[in-house]
Amino acid sequence: MAEPPSTDSSGSAPERDRREGIGIGSLSAGVLASLLDHLEARADLFRWEAREARSRLLRRLACLLAGGLMLVATYALGIAALVGWLVQSRELSWPAAAGWVALGQLILGTILLLMARGREGNPLFPDSIAELRRDREALRRRSERTRPLDRD
Repeated sequence: MAEPPSTDSSGSAPERDRREGIGIGSLSAGVLASLLDHLEARADLFRWEAREARSRLLRRLACLLAGGLMLVATYALGIAALVGWLVQSRELSWPAAAGWVALGQLILGTILLLMARGREGNPLFPDSIAELRRDREALRRRSERTRPLDRD
């Protein structure tokens, strides 16, 4: 039996693919487009989390500044109380009251600084970190699948 004539009027398939632009260039362009789409999605996630993190960072900064101010005020009142105590030599007057105020400010300043430090278990960008871990795992699995088997 004779083979039916080819209905492909443009010639062989590889020649047609070259003329129509299907080749390594268009494949790499598709991979690049996919990579850019992936990076854009990650950037959108980062921007979303940055908005949420901004308020937490501002609150921490406010507590840090307020705590620092309280510690400076504590130092000033502590010095005034010490000088007054030495002048009065153990008489209960304004230096004792200033000392109690300094102690109260020291405690309040310490509490504010501890609040500014935050919790270690609450990272700032949890979704981005989780996505990057999943991406890394997927890349690792893909490279293991495509890696040639070692034959001894």
